[in-house]
Amino acid sequence: MSSVGIDLGNDSCVIGLAGRGGIDIILNESSNRRTPSMVSFQGKQRFMGEAALSISRSNFKNTARDLKRMVGRRWEEPELQADLARVPFSTEKHPETGGVGVRVTYNEESVLFSVEQVVAMMLNKAADIAKAANSDLSVAEAVISIPGWYTDAMRHAMLNAVQIAGLNCLRLMHESTATALAYGIYRSAKGEFSDGNARKVLFLDLGHSSFCASVVTFTQAALSVKSTCYDRNLGGRDMDWAIAQHLADDFKAKTKMDPRDSHKSMIKLLDAAERAKKTLSPIGVADTIVNIECLVEERDYNGRLTLEAFEKLIAPLVARLDAPVLQALKEAGVTVDQLDAIEIVGGATRVPLVKRHLAGLLRTDPAAINYGLSCTMNADEAVARGCALQCAILSSRFRVKDFAIVEAVPYPVRMVWDPAPSDDSDGEEAEESGNSTMVFHRNGDSPRTRRFTLKRNQPFTLKAVYDDPSLLPPGAPLEIATYRIDIPQQFKGVSPPCSVRINVRHDLNGIIQLQSAQLMEEVAEAPPAAADASAAAAAPPAAAMEVEGKEGEAKGEGKEGETAEAAAAAPASPVPAEPAKKKFKPVTLAVDAATAAWKINQVNAAVEAEASMANQDRVVKETSNKRNELEAYIYSMRDRIGSGGDLAPFTAPAEAASMSTALEQAEEWLYSDEGFDSTKSVYAGKLKDLQALGGPLEARLYESQNRDAATAELRLAADVYKRFANSQDETTAHVSDDDKDKVRANARKAEEWLFDMQAKQGALPATQDPCLRVADVKAQVEELHKTCKPIMTQPKPAPKPKEEEKKEEEKKEQAPPTEAAPTSGEPMDVNEAKEGAEGVAPMEEDKAEGGAEPMEVAADEAK
Repeated sequence: MSSVGIDLGNDSCVIGLAGRGGIDIILNESSNRRTPSMVSFQGKQRFMGEAALSISRSNFKNTARDLKRMVGRRWEEPELQADLARVPFSTEKHPETGGVGVRVTYNEESVLFSVEQVVAMMLNKAADIAKAANSDLSVAEAVISIPGWYTDAMRHAMLNAVQIAGLNCLRLMHESTATALAYGIYRSAKGEFSDGNARKVLFLDLGHSSFCASVVTFTQAALSVKSTCYDRNLGGRDMDWAIAQHLADDFKAKTKMDPRDSHKSMIKLLDAAERAKKTLSPIGVADTIVNIECLVEERDYNGRLTLEAFEKLIAPLVARLDAPVLQALKEAGVTVDQLDAIEIVGGATRVPLVKRHLAGLLRTDPAAINYGLSCTMNADEAVARGCALQCAILSSRFRVKDFAIVEAVPYPVRMVWDPAPSDDSDGEEAEESGNSTMVFHRNGDSPRTRRFTLKRNQPFTLKAVYDDPSLLPPGAPLEIATYRIDIPQQFKGVSPPCSVRINVRHDLNGIIQLQSAQLMEEVAEAPPAAADASAAAAAPPAAAMEVEGKEGEAKGEGKEGETAEAAAAAPASPVPAEPAKKKFKPVTLAVDAATAAWKINQVNAAVEAEASMANQDRVVKETSNKRNELEAYIYSMRDRIGSGGDLAPFTAPAEAASMSTALEQAEEWLYSDEGFDSTKSVYAGKLKDLQALGGPLEARLYESQNRDAATAELRLAADVYKRFANSQDETTAHVSDDDKDKVRANARKAEEWLFDMQAKQGALPATQDPCLRVADVKAQVEELHKTCKPIMTQPKPAPKPKEEEKKEEEKKEQAPPTEAAPTSGEPMDVNEAKEGAEGVAPMEEDKAEGGAEPMEVAADEAK
């Protein structure tokens, strides 16, 4: 199982894999580090990533792209409609989600997919790439990047796509925060930060479709996002669009034909514009040639774009960088002089004019490398690396350096309710204003839980709404969620109303959740009696100490060093009765939440549809592979049995004619309507029939090529064993003659069998199946080894060591003669020996008790 970070960009997707050695960026099937974020539908199959890119021009009507900006947005939003005007595929309002629906031709019929479904397809492709790059291990968990300006509805939509894809998403992470994490965690490990003086870094991310400026502070243990500001509609694609418009005007002036009237022509223009932008980005390039074949009606475009003209075209776009940067600094309370570093990422920051403009705005050294801006991170991969690091931090499968991440709330959120008397708030109090309260301020810390209290004795409704519409995309809904909170029957209509404690959370995904609603039920506690206090005072000292110990632990009473005896000696005095205390027991209330998240039945239906399409993709791919295998076999066998082919010497004329006829019939069927769109099992059956004819021919070739080597191996083995059997060397002297005869007989038997079969094989033509097969020869070799090798490898008997013989002789010489020793004719008296042993037993026991045992114990202790 693997842990990955997925940077799902508007134009491309980058995948980071967390491993023991750090973060690796995964290569796709085309060995590219960036995978196009597009999905194409053709026939009965879906194509994602590189496969979709290869057919996107010819199949542009059925190729979905720029999906990131469409997720979770209402159909009526002006920014969304502006984006849809640029895409070449068909879109319409989805009847179920109210957002964008993608209309494509799939399975020979018109199908409408929600954007969430198409994004799920791309996420599945990313998971497949990660699986293929990690020894076919499935993705266990992932962290997916999103722009920080995503609304609650867009975040829910992305989570819907994650559910459809079947991924275990640990969190949705802001792109700017992921970049900051990738920047900070390694520097923290090197000790570059300090806890006393936080390092302030400004991150500028100019990507394909949006721009972000974020101020982040770093210490050794944490990063904290102080502010983040955006231009949602400023990116590298806008530069491409400006160049494309310039080229279209030039082409129209020359030919009186407007390429903007055709989606296919615009795709060609945008591709050429992107290439021109990349060509003019390196320092020292002054101009570039732009050539586009068959731009409109077989008319080519040939032109030239200078760096000066390019910078003039994008100057209005670059000027829009100022507002987010200055606003981010203002909201963070940081001046340019207080910044410790300015880090730029994103592919569009490679444009020289962008760097020069930012350097002038932030007053960096124009003579320095990159105009004084820091480019220490990979502009295209920083977000994916940060997401993979966050996945490793959140995963239980990795041990990562402790590094806290404090996110910033992107939009202020207010809770609104129907007005009622005696509403108040407590806990982490928020600003109240009539029938609402501010729960989360812009740029406040996240994740975080806020609490407020209302007085209610009837069911009521809460709404979470955005407090500042100017920060949202135009037309985006202000309402985030609606919560209907029920009151149990026994508390309805009571006076005074009960306190209802509401806990609202801004979670790790940046989504607003009503975490809990609890009614505080009052429970009265009876006052303690004076008689009980007197009885407690008259209790035994041990009991008094126990009670006092517990009371002191709970309430913090009692003096330090006071003993039980002193407490017992103290005179008993009456304890005055305390007034009854108010206690509250929380009662969890039922909450009916209406959010932007899909209902479970919608998710299940989408999951089933995705599984069905994935299975169909698999079947179509396997069918295509089997069809290609059949086609390749037809062409290969035709060449091999023909004149000069390697199978021609082993093919009889009748077999060649039969095989040629079968191949011709199979080819005609393969290119017929039936064969073009058949099933995998039919292709497999046709291939099996042809292999039944060609198999014997290939077997003859195999036998001819490998027979000599097999027979040489058998002859060599027989010679080795015969030499062993006939050897009279000292090395074989320990082997008995019977065993040598057995080895000799088996070796001769194998040779005789081989000579006989070679004679028979020599009489057969090459076009006939052989009688001497390689498998039979190898079986003879194995049998010969099985019977002869154990005999040949018999070990010599081990000689008696000379040192042991000398020791035994010395012992015999040193042993003194004894008169009590029995003679050779007299057996030893066993009874006398036993008595003698018993006679010394007491003395031996005394010695053991007095001296031996302590030594043994001491020895054991020493051990």
